[in-house]
Amino acid sequence: MVIGSRGLEPVRRVLIGSVSEGVVHHARCPILVVHGSEEAWAPERVVVGDDGSDDAGRAGELAAGIGKLFGAGSVLVRAYQNPPEPGAGWSAEDRKLGEVLFRQVEAVNERAKELEEVLGSHPEVRVVEGDAATVILDVAGKGNQQWTLLAVGSRGLGMIDRARLGTVSTKVLRAAEGSVLVCPRTRR
Repeated sequence: MVIGSRGLEPVRRVLIGSVSEGVVHHARCPILVVHGSEEAWAPERVVVGDDGSDDAGRAGELAAGIGKLFGAGSVLVRAYQNPPEPGAGWSAEDRKLGEVLFRQVEAVNERAKELEEVLGSHPEVRVVEGDAATVILDVAGKGNQQWTLLAVGSRGLGMIDRARLGTVSTKVLRAAEGSVLVCPRTRR
């Protein structure tokens, strides 16, 4: 499904709601939300936010297919967070955090191999410490955001959990200057 977005400022979005956000959160199929004017399409760059989920994998494959059609470059990005250092310092067991990063890099490189089959070339891969939405938007900001297609999966949180926790897909959808592809959780 493809839908446009007016890009309402935050206060107006809260007061009158966002049609594109509502559609994204209730859809059972992938949604492409096109931001900007008609000059903002076609994408020159695709940034895929990957958390290892099937939904993010589907978003990546769809976005890679779109990107390939337009000859767009692709970046696969995964965010991770290290816990804050304990007050007593790190124990020998805690120092295994480097292994966590190593496993994240291995996992995202495996996902990159899957996308390589779609793209015909290996995407650029980035593993960055930080909040997922912030990292995805920062990577998108390294190029011309207006012509960058962002792709993310969605866990399908209910309205209360979305309001309480926030979601990466909502944050990306609200802050992106370019188009956003969201793949919802596959319902069984």
